[in-house]
Amino acid sequence: MEMIAIDLKPFSCVADKALLDRHTGSNLKTHLNKMMSEWDLLNIKNVPIFFITDNARNISLATTQSGWTHLYCFAHTLQLVLKDAEVKTPGVEELLTKFRKIAAHFHRSDPARRKFEEAQIATSNSEPLQLIQMVITRWNSEYEMWDRMQKLRTPLSHVLAESPDLDAISGIE
Repeated sequence: MEMIAIDLKPFSCVADKALLDRHTGSNLKTHLNKMMSEWDLLNIKNVPIFFITDNARNISLATTQSGWTHLYCFAHTLQLVLKDAEVKTPGVEELLTKFRKIAAHFHRSDPARRKFEEAQIATSNSEPLQLIQMVITRWNSEYEMWDRMQKLRTPLSHVLAESPDLDAISGIE
């Protein structure tokens, strides 16, 4: 559980108890009911309880079986749509793999990072930026990685064209 709204104003809360059992709908239902009881939220009259979660079947089952209204998180659903589009669009997965490789290389290698910073200074005369690595659990990090690669494409192309370390990736790509 991450958010609760009281008087239509959401506030964060973090459950301090880990669910050590399997994350079945039944186990989640028991756990959620226990937490809602501890927080004294089950005895509030005429106030609907809404849960906004990811699209997992187990949490959906747990909330609806408890009689609460379950809503799917729009951002999570949008991310699932984007992932499907990536898989079905030729070349996107290969490009993302290359982007991840490039970002990881410049985060790992100090000499490569220094060359990249020098190339940025030479081409833009501004403070050098770092490449952003995609984090699978952060839905917007993939976009941020793409966006940063686009912004830094000129100095990145120069450095990659001269780099012997990245055999599988040419400066043209």
